[in-house]
This record gives sequence, C-alpha cells and structure tokens, in this order.
Amino acid sequence: MCYVKRSQVLLGIAFMLTCLMSVSWAEEADDKLIAKGKEVYARACEGCHGPKGNSRGTELILDSIRPRDFTIGIFKYRSTPTGALPTAADLEHTVAKGIRRTAMPHHSLMSSEDRRAVVAYIQKLFAQWKDEYTASAVELPPVPKYVGSASSVARGKEVFKILRCDSCHGPEGKAKGLPPDISGNPQIPFDFSGQNNSFKRGGNPDDLYRTLVTGLDGSKMSSYREILHEPDGEIIRQGDGWHLVHYLLALRNGASD
Repeated sequence: MCYVKRSQVLLGIAFMLTCLMSVSWAEEADDKLIAKGKEVYARACEGCHGPKGNSRGTELILDSIRPRDFTIGIFKYRSTPTGALPTAADLEHTVAKGIRRTAMPHHSLMSSEDRRAVVAYIQKLFAQWKDEYTASAVELPPVPKYVGSASSVARGKEVFKILRCDSCHGPEGKAKGLPPDISGNPQIPFDFSGQNNSFKRGGNPDDLYRTLVTGLDGSKMSSYREILHEPDGEIIRQGDGWHLVHYLLALRNGASD
C-alpha cells in the first residue's frame, strides 16, 4: 500500500486553494480594469464610436467614413498577420498616436493606465476576442546594406509592377478609386505622388514594411508576407520588400527616377 503523509495532503490542499484564490483575484482585477476602461471610453471614445462600440448612435461620419466598428473584430493597423487580432500594444499605440488624415486624434496626454484600461474595454466589445487567435507580431527581416541607393529604388520600382501595386495605386503611385470596404467606407488607396499626404500608420521604413506584410484587414490592401518573406529567388528576391519600401518613399518625396 502507498501511504501519504498528512502534511503532504495539507500542503496539496493549501496549493489548490492558493491557485483558486489567484484566479479569483485575477478575474477581479480584470473586471476592475474593464470597468475603468468603460469610463474612459465614455469620456474619450463614445462620441465617435458610439455607446456600443459599433459606430452607431452617433452622427459623426466625416467624408463618408464611419469610425471603426469594434464589435466585428476587424482592425487595419496591427503588427500581427492578416486575419489575426491586434495585440494590446497595437491598440494602445493607435490610442496614443491617433491615425493621420482621419478624425482619430492622438491621446498622448492620456495616462498609460487609462489607455490600458480602455483597450481592455475595447477588446471586451468583440465577444469572441478571447476565443479568437491572437498572433505575435510579425518580425521584420534585416535591412540590406544597399537599401535606399539608386539601384535599390530601381529594383523597388520593378517589384511595384511585379506585385501589381499599380492596379490600385496607379502606375506612378497616383491613387485610383475602389469599391467600398467591408464597413461600407470608401476606399481611396494612398496617393504616393501627393507630397502633402502623410502615411496614416507612420512614415518611417518599418511602418511601410509592416503594412506590406500585415495588410490592412477589411480593405483591398492584402498582405504580401508570404511573397516577401519566402522569395522564390527568380521573380522576388531576398530584400525586395525593403527595396519596394524605398521606392515608395522615393515616390512620396518626388524622386523615384
């Protein structure tokens, strides 16, 4: 027979009770964070995104564009692969920095605690958030040494045509109109020839590359992650993503030739 010491039994019971209490405390902390986030949302977000987070119940529609509907779980600006939900850090970044050329302002003066709380509440608005797959951020490949040189920009121009970027952005980077997106908002691809236009996500090379490999879910802008991260060596080569980025920057700065 196997005998278990009384002290071992008591120790096991104490361990289980500690685990149960930890879960209870964690749930209570989450509930408090979400409750605080609801207050922050009502103060800073509800006026545009609506009381239920579905951009209804508000008359704010600027340039025929309705604010993001948080209840459908589709987000354009993420560091995660296409089809995945954004990380909490992605949402906090958008809250803090805003989105250029839109009605979404920055909330850089909002405390980090309030931003974390309102993000927790926004995640709660999409019922399947905990059940859905949230991936890690897509890692960006190393930058080739000669990226940004004249030969790099010339190669980027070739990649622009190979990937058919011109079908939406035009042969010289001048935007073409597209059908409405999944939310019914008009789709206007970025006009790289317009020097006064700022990139919504940010204008440094990493921001542009991240858009290429994550796509903008819910829009015509798809992800080129598999193509750029697993080049075949004949049509698309290693480093072509960075060359494309610098061609786009050159277009933006009016120096693509």
